[in-house]
Amino acid sequence: MLIYRSGIIRSLGTVKRKRRATPPPRQENRKKARLGHPPFGNFRACYRQVTLRKAKKEKGMPTTKPKARALYTAQARKHFWKPATLAGWFWSALVGVITLAGGWTIVRPVVHVDPYLQLNPASPFSERFKVSNDGFFSVYDIDVDCRIVKAVTTRGGTVSNVDLFNYGGYRKVIKAADSTTIDCPLSDFVATPNAKYVSAEIELSLAFTPSWYFWRKEKTVRFMGQLDSQGNVQWVY
Repeated sequence: MLIYRSGIIRSLGTVKRKRRATPPPRQENRKKARLGHPPFGNFRACYRQVTLRKAKKEKGMPTTKPKARALYTAQARKHFWKPATLAGWFWSALVGVITLAGGWTIVRPVVHVDPYLQLNPASPFSERFKVSNDGFFSVYDIDVDCRIVKAVTTRGGTVSNVDLFNYGGYRKVIKAADSTTIDCPLSDFVATPNAKYVSAEIELSLAFTPSWYFWRKEKTVRFMGQLDSQGNVQWVY
C-alpha cells in the first residue's frame, strides 16, 4: 500500500538505513597524533607490540630491549678496566699502588736481632743475641757470621777485624712469631786473663731465604759496647 504525502512516496515496512561514519582525513589524524591522541590504527599496533613482548617474556624468549641491554653490558664488561676520564686513571693507579704496598707489607720478611742474655757480666762476648722473626711467614736456611770490628781491654790489649764465619750456628727454619739465639764467642779464641773489656764493637750478619722468595737476603746489625755503672760492657745499637 502506498501513501502519498507532500509528494513523497513511502512504502510501509521499509527501514531507514543509517549512514556509515567516514574516517577522519589524514591531516586530522596527524593533528591528533601531535596533540597526544594517536589514531586508532597506531594504538592497535602499539597494543599488538606490547602483547607480543609480554608473551615472549612469559615463554622465556628474549625481547628486543634486553638484547640491547645485554649488548651494552657485554661492551661494558669488555672495557670495564679502562677509565673514561683522567680522574678515573688517577684513582685506578692509586688503588693499584695501595694494593701492591699492602701485598709487600704482608710478604716482606721482618727479622730483628737484639741483645738477650749475658752469661758472664765481666765478658761482653758471652752475650746471647736473640734473632726473632716478626713477619707473617717463615724464614729458612739461616746462617750467622760474627765480626769483631774492635775490642779494647783494660791493659791496652786490642783485637780488631776478626771474622767468625758461621760460628753463630745454622738454623733450618724460624717460623713466624718465633725466635732463636746466636753467639759471638770471641773469648773461645782470644784469652784475656786478669783483664776486662772497656770498649767493643761487633757486627752480626745474617743470611736467610724468606718465604715466597727465590733469592737469599742478608741483614747486618752493628752493636756498640758501652760501660755501665759497674764497669761492664753492655751492647747497644
